[in-house]
Amino acid sequence: MKLIMMQLITVVRTCLSPLLLPLLLPLSLLLTACQEQESKEQLKDWLSQAAQQSAQTSSNQPNQSANLSAAIEPAPPPYLSAQIRSPFYRHQPDDEETDFVALAIRPPQRGPRQPLEDHPLESITLVGTLLGAAGNNALIRTDGKVYRIRIGDYLGAHFGRILRISANALELEELLPQTDGSWSVHLRQLHFAGVTP
Repeated sequence: MKLIMMQLITVVRTCLSPLLLPLLLPLSLLLTACQEQESKEQLKDWLSQAAQQSAQTSSNQPNQSANLSAAIEPAPPPYLSAQIRSPFYRHQPDDEETDFVALAIRPPQRGPRQPLEDHPLESITLVGTLLGAAGNNALIRTDGKVYRIRIGDYLGAHFGRILRISANALELEELLPQTDGSWSVHLRQLHFAGVTP
């Protein structure tokens, strides 16, 4: 407090006129005289009283640490794994979720694969068509070889079956697998190289 008063006096000396200085000096002395000074003994007494009060309140109250350990812990909810879908198996749709049209279409179960089913459709090029009374045929090229195909043959990696052969295009349907286990029909056309539909 004395340090504050000394700083106040220096500020007043520098800022205020010499006429006000004699009035402020007695006022500051009065303010410092009214302040109660605490000694080290008073502080020690106060600390001992606070320690006694806390000891009395803790002895009057029951042991809280024993109560905390004896508290009933809530039981965790039961884990019902039969009601939850396993993330490790493919989801089987319920009857309500099933799209019957999509699930009814499946890749045909037939004999051995034809040689052109091993090639992706993007690597196959239509190079010619043969139209006649006996039926329409198409000539396609893949891996440097030319093959003759007709309606009903299989082509490409997605169960592509040839539906129509016209003078400038070849139309086929592919069966593509969906994420829910069903199959969808996708129609595609092959045109001569450089010819746009």
